[in-house]
Amino acid sequence: MLYTASWPSIRNHDTPEWFSGAKFGIIAHWGPSAIPAWAPMSGEMNRVVSERGWKYWFKNNAYAEWYLNSMKIKGSPTREHHISTYGKNGDYESFVEEFKELSLRCSSDSWSELFSEAGAKYVVLTAKHHDGFLLWPSKTPNPFKKGYQLERDFLGELKRSLEKRSIRMGIYYSGGLDWTFANRPIKSFAELLMAIPQTSQYSSYADSHWQELIEVYRPSILWNDIGYPVLGDLRGVLSKFYNVCPEGVVNDRFSQHDARLLEVSKLSKNPVTRSIISVILSNVSKRSEANLQDNTLYYDFRTQEYETLSEVPSYKWECVRGMGNSFGYNSLEDTRQTDPQGLLELLVDVVSKNGNLLLGVGARADGSIPESQEESLRTIGKWLKVFGDAIFNTEPWKINSLETTEGNRVYFTRKQEILFAVVFGPVGSTLTLKGLPTDCEFEFSLFQGGTKLGYTKSKEDFVIELGRRPQSEPFVIRMRGSKSCL
Repeated sequence: MLYTASWPSIRNHDTPEWFSGAKFGIIAHWGPSAIPAWAPMSGEMNRVVSERGWKYWFKNNAYAEWYLNSMKIKGSPTREHHISTYGKNGDYESFVEEFKELSLRCSSDSWSELFSEAGAKYVVLTAKHHDGFLLWPSKTPNPFKKGYQLERDFLGELKRSLEKRSIRMGIYYSGGLDWTFANRPIKSFAELLMAIPQTSQYSSYADSHWQELIEVYRPSILWNDIGYPVLGDLRGVLSKFYNVCPEGVVNDRFSQHDARLLEVSKLSKNPVTRSIISVILSNVSKRSEANLQDNTLYYDFRTQEYETLSEVPSYKWECVRGMGNSFGYNSLEDTRQTDPQGLLELLVDVVSKNGNLLLGVGARADGSIPESQEESLRTIGKWLKVFGDAIFNTEPWKINSLETTEGNRVYFTRKQEILFAVVFGPVGSTLTLKGLPTDCEFEFSLFQGGTKLGYTKSKEDFVIELGRRPQSEPFVIRMRGSKSCL
């Protein structure tokens, strides 16, 4: 069908089956911030914000890709590190030429080979992060910084390399923040919203980039971040995307924030903050009202950053997180990444709740991927090569997880009339499943080898006889039952 630049038409788009079944993707952060490659090890974002608040987070930002903002905040660990390493006059722009030179060493084939080995079904690359640097030779260059982009078409190289391995490519673009257009440091959540450039110049700039990215690269995913300028032609961008890429998907971060700014203005007790927001809102033309019209509710899938859901939602969603506390490369995390088994369990947990896991890879400036990240990716891929049928193209079951009497964690997925129980934790000769419908009869067998497993059933549980301990950990049990039980 042909999509028009209207919300009723755009909302006719259905989330395609490929995305629902993909389950595992990789988001690669790469840019000039990989030269300093530094951020304090303050912890995962959601936990830090919950415990200490937004102001503490921005001052102690663990995201290395936020280096340019963090180095501007007085008293921040990043500023202190920057001064001690590069001097008071050290400029972020000095990293750009060094990055451009080192980036020539990066092999797109090496990336795609590793991502394929990891079992990823799609890869999202940061075409432009908040620092405004472009990872492709755009026909719409930065108006304030000459040569602020790669001359090499790395985006195109990577897409072609991924396609050879049947991996789809998505594009990340920071539509809401660009510090070359608005360079005041962000120190609070209110300032984050106010930092979105709400000028016609930036709106046209972002529109042109998205239009170009769609035309030239035909991505499978538009992964926007931090919202979008109110004057931006969002309806035009999305309708063009769906016409060019009918099986494409859009995340939930294209919100145009004037309504949220108004809400912050009402809640803020700071007269300066309220005054600044008032000026921003007064500069937004009336035509933005027609452009908004509930677009904040539009998406093909929702995103949760460093956070999972407690139950199965009715909508498609994606958990996005780095392997450590940062998305971009942080040299302090070289040997302190999240353990591979923990990431594997996160993947299974997310899939059991109708989600996809988008796992962050932070490459060094020369494109090399830290060994600890490679280890995690290969561990996940090795397991998926054996048990991937229990993950890919599955659906959630009415019970997504439970704990056994023996203390194991078990996650369930479903494929037609087969259930898969993915078991984490050391096991003995039996496995006691509490919480299954005991009025049902199941047939249990090991995923590997197909060995049938005996069991006994009581009013409360199923006690499965494992016999010899399964060699793989985690391992999978295949379950069959009547349709009424599945």
